[in-house]
Amino acid sequence: MSHKQLNLSSGSPYVGRMCPVTRQPLQIGEAIVVCTQMDSAISERVFREGAITPACPMCKQPVKLSGDIRTAAIPIPLIGKPAPAADPAPYRSRGSNSARTAIIAAGTSLLVLLCILGLLVQTNVLSVGAPPSVAGGPIATEAPAPTSPPAPAPISVAVAASTAVPPTAQPATAETRADPTRTAVPSTSASVSRPAILSRANWDARSAASGLRPHTPVRIVLTHEEGQICCDGEDPRRRIRANQNVHMDKGWPDIAFHFIIASDGSIFEGRDPQYEINSSYAAINPGYEINGTIVIGVLGNYNQQSPTDASLNAISELMAWISQEYTISVDNIYHLRDLAPNPIDTRMSRTTSPGNNMPEASYFRSQVRELLQRN
Repeated sequence: MSHKQLNLSSGSPYVGRMCPVTRQPLQIGEAIVVCTQMDSAISERVFREGAITPACPMCKQPVKLSGDIRTAAIPIPLIGKPAPAADPAPYRSRGSNSARTAIIAAGTSLLVLLCILGLLVQTNVLSVGAPPSVAGGPIATEAPAPTSPPAPAPISVAVAASTAVPPTAQPATAETRADPTRTAVPSTSASVSRPAILSRANWDARSAASGLRPHTPVRIVLTHEEGQICCDGEDPRRRIRANQNVHMDKGWPDIAFHFIIASDGSIFEGRDPQYEINSSYAAINPGYEINGTIVIGVLGNYNQQSPTDASLNAISELMAWISQEYTISVDNIYHLRDLAPNPIDTRMSRTTSPGNNMPEASYFRSQVRELLQRN
């Protein structure tokens, strides 16, 4: 027998199934007709106004039922059209109307949220980005001046946490890193122009190794090579490369000077100021904190030679720009001997760096203060 007539009871596998004709879920106590050939459950109401010989809407075969169900007085409010006979796929249970409504509401809410986030990003109210990597070697310190006023930010949306980078130490573009004589354009609020600083490419620097530690500059320290004097006409680039080789052969990730100044007043780019330096003096001088220290190294030995006017002017101008660029107090300008008097070798006397012939730190503080006030 291909059709069965029964009343649904609790526990019946047909409870909750959707009638393919009325599109209504079948309830407990309801009379149904089961098409065993198509594994479909059909409400008995479908047959009450059928033909003389009711036919199954699923398999199209005649249906013989007990009792004259075709003469019932109750009309059948059919919803939709009977499922086509060509679709033999067995019935699969569907979620309730409330579940479908909840899913649609959740999807709509997600779509609205994505549209809002997209609008915020497009209008620059919200920006999403990754922090700059320190693994790719030195990064130039100047940040390009903005070309258009920033968009208003009435809404603050937290998207992801990122590592903080000092606002004045943004990564340089490939063009500025490759230009050996680049000079940064000062920002619109700057009063002291950035001096001409020759890039690392100018002295053929080695790439920095891993191990650089980021910091926020808060002080400036002046030192010298404390080795051989600088001779007139000597190529400073050779000496800078020699310094880098000595420092990196110790296991340090890069040259230990952030900036290097030659006797002719030329200023060279050393280690990126975003990263702290290494120093043998720090381990034996508790008062010398390398984290937060910008180190300026002067080529030569200023216990045996005197600085030139060009080098003194370059030191002052560079210190003034660094003070302004990193918001460093003029009072935080020191000589190495001020912070690290203990020698690195017990056979040596206390250090005099940057040399007895170099003016005191108070001289450079005065020069820097005058430059900042003058501009």
